[in-house]
Amino acid sequence: MLAATGTASMLGMERIYHLTGTGRQALECPHSGLPQAIRQLLGAIGFATHFDEIAASLARYDKRDILARLEDLEAIGLVESIAVEWLAALLELGSYAGETSAVAR
Repeated sequence: MLAATGTASMLGMERIYHLTGTGRQALECPHSGLPQAIRQLLGAIGFATHFDEIAASLARYDKRDILARLEDLEAIGLVESIAVEWLAALLELGSYAGETSAVAR
């Protein structure tokens, strides 16, 4: 069960998650000792997966519990995340940089 041990930030729901190399190894190792619920959570994370996609694939669990577990897994290095807002800003910067270089030509 993915019971929450702390209060998860709802801002974490606007993040993109992916497994680290260690997270991938832990998921693939049959002797890692991970509880089944954590294996399911790690298995729901693809290369770059939005929180909503992860939560949809684990619909039987509360979103706050999923988020709390993701935060725990990130703290121990099995998962990494990035804010959607930051990615949008980065894309905007990339668009701007392309316009600037075109003007410089």
